[in-house]
Amino acid sequence: MLIHLVPRFMTCPVSGPHVQLIDLRIDSVGLVLRDRVDLATRRPMPNKRMAIGCSKHGRLARVGLLIDTLRPAKPFTVVYRWAVAAEQLIVHRVHYELLGEADAYQVVSDKMSTWPQRPMEHQDSIPTFVQPRLEATLVPRDKVVNQRVGSNGLLLEREESFQVPLLDRDDWFKRLNESLGDRAPRLEDVVACPLGTAGQGIDPYLFVGGED
Repeated sequence: MLIHLVPRFMTCPVSGPHVQLIDLRIDSVGLVLRDRVDLATRRPMPNKRMAIGCSKHGRLARVGLLIDTLRPAKPFTVVYRWAVAAEQLIVHRVHYELLGEADAYQVVSDKMSTWPQRPMEHQDSIPTFVQPRLEATLVPRDKVVNQRVGSNGLLLEREESFQVPLLDRDDWFKRLNESLGDRAPRLEDVVACPLGTAGQGIDPYLFVGGED
């Protein structure tokens, strides 16, 4: 399964402009990616308040990164950790639920503009609001999340689910490049799993994120 992830953080006066994707992990495929080793945080979108995690390869800011699990398509969970002003950690846990035939299609993306059509589950969805992302203080619109906030009012942890359709590989790459142009992640930068190590039944990030 090829996964296109777009880690997003919408900065604001409370968070300040300096946020960094510290790491991301997918335990089910044994993947851990880390800032400065595998990842960079850049701003490829017209709205420069939106920080995006991408591959550290190359200098161009790209919209997300590509991961090849080397396994058949199945639901998965990604845990992102973001640093705000190099002081507070915010944990973002996203459960990706797959729509469609796993035997026929093997690509998923959480960038809705790369989908050929909206599945029924997203017919009335506004991508800005329903795609997984973090903010330091806001309560999301149009979706249900579980989250924990510290005594300083800043978010400590958010958990949400996102349904993504399984897509045809060739058609999706065409749409990816049409949608994002030179900001699309490159196939030569794809990360193949397993890489690094993952937790063995213990979630070290469960209560990490700062002081209550």
